[in-house]
Amino acid sequence: MRIAVLSAMSKPPHDEARPAFRKVGSADVITLQALMCCQLGCAKIVSLTAEVGTELDGLRQFCRDASVPLVVTASASDLRREVTADDEILIVEEGLLPSPNASQTVYAERPVIYARDAEDEQWQAMERIDAERRWAGTMLLPGRCAEELARLPEDVDIVSALLRIGLQRHVRIKPVLEEDAPHLFLTRTLGEMQIREHGERWLTALAHPSGFARPLHGLSERLALHFGTAHGTRASLRSSLGVALGSLGAALIALHLGYSSVALLSAALGSAAVAAHGVLGRLANAFALKSNGPAKTQLALRWSRDAVIALIIAFGSDELTLTTSGFLAAALILSLAVRPGRRAAKRTAFLRDRPLICLALALCAFAGELGTAAMILVVVILLDCVLQQRMAADNGALTTRG
Repeated sequence: MRIAVLSAMSKPPHDEARPAFRKVGSADVITLQALMCCQLGCAKIVSLTAEVGTELDGLRQFCRDASVPLVVTASASDLRREVTADDEILIVEEGLLPSPNASQTVYAERPVIYARDAEDEQWQAMERIDAERRWAGTMLLPGRCAEELARLPEDVDIVSALLRIGLQRHVRIKPVLEEDAPHLFLTRTLGEMQIREHGERWLTALAHPSGFARPLHGLSERLALHFGTAHGTRASLRSSLGVALGSLGAALIALHLGYSSVALLSAALGSAAVAAHGVLGRLANAFALKSNGPAKTQLALRWSRDAVIALIIAFGSDELTLTTSGFLAAALILSLAVRPGRRAAKRTAFLRDRPLICLALALCAFAGELGTAAMILVVVILLDCVLQQRMAADNGALTTRG
């Protein structure tokens, strides 16, 4: 079993957060370290910290959601009890910002101690290995190294002691190459602006927000990530669900009262909330190391959103018969469900931007031309699908001839 050992032993001034608990987006550094270690196959997290308080709440919540055991201790003897000789221990120095691109291939060769150039200014705070190298803040050691802590005093610096034990056992020292650096850890000496940028990279890697090819959809996702960062993913996820259900419900009420344009405006807001819920759900799933949960709710919301849009077109197109408008509504929803090729996804993705579609149709409904506008939209989307299939076939033929 691979066990992660994360250090949080420093005692900075009262007005500063410990490096392990600096905020990166909506999470703290030690929680992101735990997430990366779990992605690298760790089945247990050991947090080395002397003071147990609210600072560890984020890490505790992550371990509960991910169903990963968490052990909090500052004792070398406690660590020995948690590790057997057959285990592997992945040790991470306090405050190191983990990369969102963690890769198992980096740790394919084990055991290993990663090293940086001793003259590198960003790594001057790290422990020196020899005259030319400093520890890079991460190492993978056999579990029997922890057994040797029994020879040392109980109040020993555990991480430093494990590093020395690894060196004494002649564990391979590997310099961090440029191609490996993005898959390991970053220095802890980054400024606030760099930490904020790193947090945005983490959010992008975990939540995969859309670009702005679908402008209102993409804007909704980016705003959701901003609020999720500021107020917490779980609270924002619940809020987006409430806004989505409330807006779609209001759209049906407005449709019943005969206000098609108001119904479409409410549907636009509901569609934006559905997009927000989707990106927040992906972020929540990533931190819980799961692939379901909010995803099931998101699927139900998407079907509900499309059903509401279809009902508004079917019953709100006063210039058309109910049969014609119903057929038109079904054609529009089915055409929106068709996924174009990757190249088309960027050029014509706005045609599948539900919030944008609802806003455009609301203007047409206000002018009494909802049915006509929906017809034109269906024709344009289907024409785009035909053109993309034709282009894909032509490209395939050219590739075959080549």
